[in-house]
Amino acid sequence: MVSRLSARPVNSDVMFHPPSTWLLNLFLNNIWLAIALWAVLYCLDYIFTMTAARLYRDGAQQHYAFPEGIELNPFFRDDVAKIRTISFRFFLLLFFVVGLLLIIYELNIPEAFAVVWGMFVGIQLANHGRHIRNLVVFSYARRSAGVTGKIQYAHWLSLRLSSIDFFCFGVLFLLLFLLWGHLFVLGATLGCLSLALRHLIDSAKKRKSLGRNDSCFRSEEAAMRRKNWRIVIAGLVLIVIALVFFFFMLSVAPKSNDPVALMKTVGTVAGAVGGISLVMIIIGLIGKRV
Repeated sequence: MVSRLSARPVNSDVMFHPPSTWLLNLFLNNIWLAIALWAVLYCLDYIFTMTAARLYRDGAQQHYAFPEGIELNPFFRDDVAKIRTISFRFFLLLFFVVGLLLIIYELNIPEAFAVVWGMFVGIQLANHGRHIRNLVVFSYARRSAGVTGKIQYAHWLSLRLSSIDFFCFGVLFLLLFLLWGHLFVLGATLGCLSLALRHLIDSAKKRKSLGRNDSCFRSEEAAMRRKNWRIVIAGLVLIVIALVFFFFMLSVAPKSNDPVALMKTVGTVAGAVGGISLVMIIIGLIGKRV
């Protein structure tokens, strides 16, 4: 099956026929190379995040204060706060994206795969740009080199600044798409702009919630309930996605060159996602009772 997946030719020239796209074609023609590139970027993202968390803990916090932590993604906030080397959430997202890319590739729609893969890679590239800047700033702040005093960032402001960063990357990718015309770059544009919009919305919600006059205990209790229910809901959504993908692939499998091998791959991926979803639901329900 690996050789069959790797042998499918893909034409990367979408609009303007650029003179040389051999490197991009290499990844688009080989699903495993495409997955490997994203996985490396994803792992570096986690390593950079944990390194920044250690720098913040070891001295940068004397100049920069983030009351709700430096991690903006609520899915990884606990892991980053505790600086966990091994994270269940890390592997959960890793396997989910790998399965998603495999399924989209097997749909035999090269344009869709180029866009989706571009979204994941583009977000990681933008993330790394932000990570490098934060690592340099925290490194100097830890040694008080060129940094004096202390500043505190409200969580809504951190989200707002992140939104601006991703918006700028999105505009940059959009200009590249207009000049080059490749769907991979369009995917990177959509990924960065969608994340910028999400952080902007989260920032507005967070800032609005600061005006509420709830007690600290009620706020913490409500946050815990929301967090637990988010895990349960995320598990249910993953199960629904797995079922939808399975039955959709079941309907289009007869058109494939090897329906049996295709459904075997789809069944394996859907089963893995379903199993992970059940674990998430159990963990969420246990957390609710605690």
